[in-house]
Amino acid sequence: MCCDAAEGGDNLLQTLLTAIVAGLIWVYYQCAFFMAHLAALLDVTYRDTNAVMFFILWPTLTLGLILWVMWNQWALFRAQPRPEPSSNTPAAPS
Repeated sequence: MCCDAAEGGDNLLQTLLTAIVAGLIWVYYQCAFFMAHLAALLDVTYRDTNAVMFFILWPTLTLGLILWVMWNQWALFRAQPRPEPSSNTPAAPS
C-alpha cells in the first residue's frame, strides 16, 4: 500500500519534469526562430545576430541592471531618516 503512494509521487515528478523540459525546449526554438528571422530581416547571418546579442546586448543589459540596482540602493540609503543629535549627551571637552 505505502509503496503505491511513493510510485505515484515519482510519476507526478516525472510528468512535471517532462513538462518543464518540453517548455524550455519550446522557448529555445522560439528564440532561435526569432534570431533567424531577425538575421534575414537585417540581411546579416544568424551568427552575426548571436554575436551582437551575446557580446553587446547581454553585457550592456547586465551592467545597466547592476547600475540601476546600485542607484536604487543609494537612493534608499539617502532617504533613510537620520537621528537627531541628542541634547542629553555631554559636550566634548575643549
